[in-house]
Amino acid sequence: MRKTSIHFLILAALSAIVFHEVFRMQFWKDDFALLYNLQINEPFYYPYHQLVMLYRPLYVLFGIEPAGYYAAGFAVFMMSAYAFYAYITTVSKNSWYAFIGSLVYVTSPTGVDTIFMTMLYAAGYLVVLLLTLILLALHKFHTTHKTRWFILSLLASVLAYECISYRSVYFLGLIVLYECVIFYAEIVKQKKAFVIRLLTYSIIWFFFAFLRPYYLLPDHLKHPNPQGLSVLFADIVDYQLVVHPVLTASNVLVAGLPFLFYGHFDMQPFIVKVIVAAGVFSFLGYVVYALWRLDKKWATLLGFSIISILITTLTFYPFSAREISVVTFRYMVGALPLYSLAVLCVYVYLNTLLHHTKRKVISSMFII
Repeated sequence: MRKTSIHFLILAALSAIVFHEVFRMQFWKDDFALLYNLQINEPFYYPYHQLVMLYRPLYVLFGIEPAGYYAAGFAVFMMSAYAFYAYITTVSKNSWYAFIGSLVYVTSPTGVDTIFMTMLYAAGYLVVLLLTLILLALHKFHTTHKTRWFILSLLASVLAYECISYRSVYFLGLIVLYECVIFYAEIVKQKKAFVIRLLTYSIIWFFFAFLRPYYLLPDHLKHPNPQGLSVLFADIVDYQLVVHPVLTASNVLVAGLPFLFYGHFDMQPFIVKVIVAAGVFSFLGYVVYALWRLDKKWATLLGFSIISILITTLTFYPFSAREISVVTFRYMVGALPLYSLAVLCVYVYLNTLLHHTKRKVISSMFII
């Protein structure tokens, strides 16, 4: 407990250093629309229909003073970091691994543009918090077989789909992937239980993704110009839908080395991006193979994180005006825990190869 408290204090202090400028920022762009709707108590239309409700307590407390809103966003960010720490502790039973992974988490540039608007700050990291809680609850459910963890994962999913549906639409894919990759052996033995869980998650997702926005919301909350998938994908031709998200995923996976491209991966020649992507995925593929021979648990976690980052980029590419190739872009914030998990898996692999003295060197490099 004492060690965990020290880790939490270090993470909080480091996060405060990283984000200290945030507390002096002003409202920007869509923030003014949010403030206006808060003043007239008018909700936005779907999928932003719950934003006014989410930010109402902050408006009551802070009015039009931006510092309070940014402080609340920072608090949600720290809650998501601590949830990630708890998740890694649960998975690894190792507080040091949790600390290293969380250090990566609080210093990663992935999706950091989320902080520039108050209406995105708290809501954006609430998405990450709920995703991490879902993964934590899923893992707890499979290791303890206690129903309350399954119920917690359902409640977190419902909250995500209802309150931040525009950022959590891909959660169902990650839930199914996590079950199939991490707990494949258990699923094989208990197929019926898995099918029941899958149907439960799918029904909830279908309700909030289709039934509620198109049929069950009041008319004044429905989107005035709803778009079908055919419209969203109409301007995407030939290979773009697959190739560019894959290149973006490789950019996310090297985001821990910002000196390579300084976040401007989209400005590089196409061939450079392809070479980097091939190199990144080849290296990670080798690490997955090597970890499989050493510790299958970490191999499956790395495989899950890589595929999940691909799912995230494939999900948001059609909606992102093609800016998603920039790692810091706000739509990428959902990849933050997935990226941190991938880096931690690489760290674990290096740790298993080296002697005690060299492990300290590697740990020091990760901390720096």
